[in-house]
Amino acid sequence: MVTGDRAEGPVFMRYTENDGLPNNTILGILEDDDGNLWLSTNHGLSRFDPRAETFRNYDVTDGLQGNTFSQVDAFHKSSSGEMFFGGLNGFNTFYPADIDVNERISPVVFTDFQLARRSVPIGPDSVLRQSIALTESLTLSHEDRIVSFTFATLDFRAPTKNRYRYKLEGLEDVWTEVGSDDRSATYTNLDPGHYTFRVLGSNNHGVWNEEGASMHITVTPPWWQTWWLRSMSVVGLMGVLFSVHKLRIRYVEQRNVELEAEVNERKKVEVALLASEASLKNVAGRLIQAQEDERRRIALELHDDLNQQIAALAIELSRLDGEWPDAGPLVHEQLVGLEDRAARLSENVRQLSHRLHPSTIEHVGLVAGLRALCAEFDKEKGIAIELSVPERVRPPAAVVLSLYRITQEALQNVRKHSGASSVRMSLTASRDVLELVVSDNGIGFDPANIGSGAGLGMVSMQERVRLLHGTFDVRSSPGAGTTVKVSLPGGPAP
Repeated sequence: MVTGDRAEGPVFMRYTENDGLPNNTILGILEDDDGNLWLSTNHGLSRFDPRAETFRNYDVTDGLQGNTFSQVDAFHKSSSGEMFFGGLNGFNTFYPADIDVNERISPVVFTDFQLARRSVPIGPDSVLRQSIALTESLTLSHEDRIVSFTFATLDFRAPTKNRYRYKLEGLEDVWTEVGSDDRSATYTNLDPGHYTFRVLGSNNHGVWNEEGASMHITVTPPWWQTWWLRSMSVVGLMGVLFSVHKLRIRYVEQRNVELEAEVNERKKVEVALLASEASLKNVAGRLIQAQEDERRRIALELHDDLNQQIAALAIELSRLDGEWPDAGPLVHEQLVGLEDRAARLSENVRQLSHRLHPSTIEHVGLVAGLRALCAEFDKEKGIAIELSVPERVRPPAAVVLSLYRITQEALQNVRKHSGASSVRMSLTASRDVLELVVSDNGIGFDPANIGSGAGLGMVSMQERVRLLHGTFDVRSSPGAGTTVKVSLPGGPAP
């Protein structure tokens, strides 16, 4: 078809059944006074609007002599504008301006509702309490596996030419278009949730009712998928995890006490049995290493196993809170509370794991490790620490771990026994020596009692210093605070 002139010449356009033609075989073409083209085909008559590039098709239901027209030149337009088209069963004559176009927007209604391919009766105990045409919403069970709707456009001029579009919002994004011979839609195995079934309809001349009809559908879940059961399961699981956590912490604490007692007992036994200083040093070193290995194992088990389970539980709680917007404020408040408790539990496990095995010093070094330890002590115990350390210092790994453990033991003694309100700590590095000094303003004690009544912490500090060929000095007096001074072979900051 020639649509107009351009600088290069006329433009040709091609139209087929995919564009709206009733048939790809054109037998005759006439132009009316409004510029529309009337086309006779092997499947009815069509009016083409070249401006809008739209087709309006007519067949025997519109009064044609038949759907097939003659293949000879059986078409004519008179001087008055009347058109003639001949076919196998006679001819049709009309004035194009007199052709009535059905512009009426006809209502779309539901005519039937079926479950499992059977129409649902109306009744007080039925899903359908009134006519489906008057119903706006339906509540279905998860056991209703097959759901069907039948619908119609209330336009009877040529009902076989009415068309429909439908989709189930919540399941489909694209409209499905069907003809009057397929006025139904069926869905199977709908998941629990909320849906809206929408259907649009057109009359015989393609005028659509864009509002159409709609039906809100709620599919209820089985009891094992309800929010209240899931909430109870989560609460029960949290209770189990809290119980397991308490038992695990109790076991770790008991094991630490046993390890400390075992280390102390072994030290005393070895001191009594071994005569040489070299043998005693070797045994004590192995005991301390065994203690560190056991602490590392327990710390890794807490961090990698229990803490990951708690994190997974917190994620599940957050997901459940987001998936149940209709659960109610009480359940939402309980879920948020459980998330907070899981976060605090995870932080407690992390701190216990860090105290057992200070992985910080392995990654950031002694100086940053001491700063982190002091900051954590200040935050937890409320005792201010004035810390003075060099910017960089890199002693051997054994010296780093021993200084860190000695600092831990010194701060624990401050917390348990001193009653101090402030602590001063310094680390200095000379050519060959690292010196750590920890002083508090607490109640102090009589140093003469160290030998006979020394606790495990004091013994552990002395032994670590001795194994590294260092010196250990404690100065204190009642009411005058306590100062612990440790000197170890090391080196200056590079």
